This record gives sequence, structure tokens and C-alpha cells, in this order.
Amino acid sequence: MKNQFLINKETQEIVNTVVIRKKSDYKLDDDHELIEPNDQNIGDTYDKNYVFIPPVPPVPTYQELRKAEYPPEGGQLDVIWKQFEQMRTDGTVLLSETDAMLTKIKTVKSKYPKK
Repeated sequence: MKNQFLINKETQEIVNTVVIRKKSDYKLDDDHELIEPNDQNIGDTYDKNYVFIPPVPPVPTYQELRKAEYPPEGGQLDVIWKQFEQMRTDGTVLLSETDAMLTKIKTVKSKYPKK
């Protein structure tokens, strides 16, 4: 993707800023041309009417911010299952589904122990 200025050939006035994904995205008539912004013209004023401002990145959502800072999901689940295992050991009656899942997890861990 490229940002480009749409210029009126006769007046050299910038009439729009255009995002080009591929050449066929934008058709020009004979009165206009596209120029590519560069380090010299980013932030400059043209004909005292137009300023090219680089695109602003999107603001992350709270979900994206949280996900970036949470520990990995595997680690979170490991802590939860260890807690359920401790509760079972302490005599707490777990939901039947939780108890069955804990048994499956323990079976797999026994089958493939840490080396």
C-alpha cells in the first residue's frame, strides 16, 4: 500500500490523498497525476491548503492490550488444573465434568512424564 497525492496538473494543487494497493486501483483522467510522498514533503503544506499526514496506526482494543500482557494460555491452564488437583486432595468435591477432565489430564501427564 502506498499513500500518494492526487495533483491537479494545471494548478499543481493537491486535491486528495490516495491509498494505492495496486496500480489498477486508481484510474486518472488527463487533468490529474499522482506523486509519491517522500521525506521532504511529509508534513509540508502545499499551496497553503493541504498537508500530508502519515496514517495513524489503529488504537489497540482492551482485548488486544490484555492479551499482550497475560501469561501464555498453557501456563494459565496448568495453574488452574493444579489448583483443582489440590482441592481434590484436600477433599473438596469437584463437579463431575471437572473431576473427569482432571483425571484425563493426570493420565496423560503420567503417560508422558517430564524428563
